[in-house]
Amino acid sequence: MQACVKCGAEIDDACVECPNCGVILAKARATTATAPGPSPVLAPAAAPPGATAQAAPSRHITLAAALSLKNMRLGQRLTQIYLLVGTVLCSLLATISFALAPLTEKAGLTALALSLAYGVYALILAAFWAPLGRSVKVLGQIDDLPTSLQLETFLHEQGTFWRRTGIASAFLLGATALGIVAAIVLPSLLATLR
Repeated sequence: MQACVKCGAEIDDACVECPNCGVILAKARATTATAPGPSPVLAPAAAPPGATAQAAPSRHITLAAALSLKNMRLGQRLTQIYLLVGTVLCSLLATISFALAPLTEKAGLTALALSLAYGVYALILAAFWAPLGRSVKVLGQIDDLPTSLQLETFLHEQGTFWRRTGIASAFLLGATALGIVAAIVLPSLLATLR
């Protein structure tokens, strides 16, 4: 008995092709024997009794996918710099607005509102640092044949980044809608109170 090179199923020594996945064994062995680096097939996991064997996942992704991932690094690095600069600027503006609020009676409420808005925006920008930074780090570790673990880590961090982007977008759209309603309603409300 031998194991199939592609799916890991146990097959008879006399078989020319795997009855489970259909791979031609001699051709598959020749391909894996001449492939540079580690074998592209993982060892099969122990299957429960009575279960059919499935194809083992590949350790590597294609060269085209690796190049696409490498090309994303510059854009993600620039986005990371934007987030850093935006967070610092918004934090500074929030601090300045908050410090100026007590100095002017008339504009004090406006300065506090600006301080709050800048502070919230700084927190939103800061929430994106970690997942984007980890994505950039993984992209920097990708070589010519990245492992599926690197790809999974990258995709996980991108999922976190885009999930936070969606939440922040929903929050900012809601805040914008409330601001528009307040800008329309508050002047007439203040006029009736005078």
